[in-house]
Amino acid sequence: MLNYMLKFALSAFISLFLIGCASVSNVSYLDRAQDAISKGNWEIGYRFLEDSFISSNNEIREKGKSIYRIHPELAISGLYTFSVKRLQDSVVSYGLKTSHEIEGKRLEMFKVVASPSDYIQSKSNYDNYYGDLIRKEAEMQEAEQQKKLADLLKRQEADQREKADRLERIRRLKIDLADAESNASVRCREKLECDKVFSLTQIFINDESDMKIQLATDSIVETYNSVDTGKIGMKAIRIPGVGTSAAIILTINCKGDNELCWVKMTQKYRGFNSFISKMLK
Repeated sequence: MLNYMLKFALSAFISLFLIGCASVSNVSYLDRAQDAISKGNWEIGYRFLEDSFISSNNEIREKGKSIYRIHPELAISGLYTFSVKRLQDSVVSYGLKTSHEIEGKRLEMFKVVASPSDYIQSKSNYDNYYGDLIRKEAEMQEAEQQKKLADLLKRQEADQREKADRLERIRRLKIDLADAESNASVRCREKLECDKVFSLTQIFINDESDMKIQLATDSIVETYNSVDTGKIGMKAIRIPGVGTSAAIILTINCKGDNELCWVKMTQKYRGFNSFISKMLK
């Protein structure tokens, strides 16, 4: 019950501190202070009384001081409200920032009536307790900021590594594609051999392309162009050489300039040479 009353008294003071207090409120809280004092609830009585110490109303201010001087128990209770235990209760109830402001204002009120030694002790408790908390909070915030910065740097480093890895992967894919494309041709010496190679080329295109053949003559085989991303189209040209020799050159197109296309085109280019070599054996 006492703890509840103490919380009520403290909450009442907080309300006054946050919204400002009028003379009629001072009178009301003087009445409540005297009621608590009559019941021997000294700390509650002090908390209701302390606002009167700095009242702009001279009558209320003097009455509050008078009540304080009459009851020595109020001095003891006032001092106790600045004990570490009570300051801890304040922080738990209202948070560090608000509690720090409130207890600082209360300390100014207590200074009006307290003995020098009581005020010095209360201020020492206030300065040491909040000083430690504020320093620890600042250290925690600094540590949190350092952690966030470290995490950010790690993410940036990871992003940079990922970007570098991707660029290197792209570079290698393009090198592989260029190498495969440059070797995707077959040379033949005689007409019969060249006819067979070109027939095999048409079979390869028909089987390996994603698109249907739209043109097939003695010198060119060509599919429709791809309209879907990642789909492969092909074209082969038979270029006459010296005498009856010829060169059959394969070109591949893919919808979309991306890794999927590069990988598929490389595989198809290399597959072409393998297929022709296998079928000619």
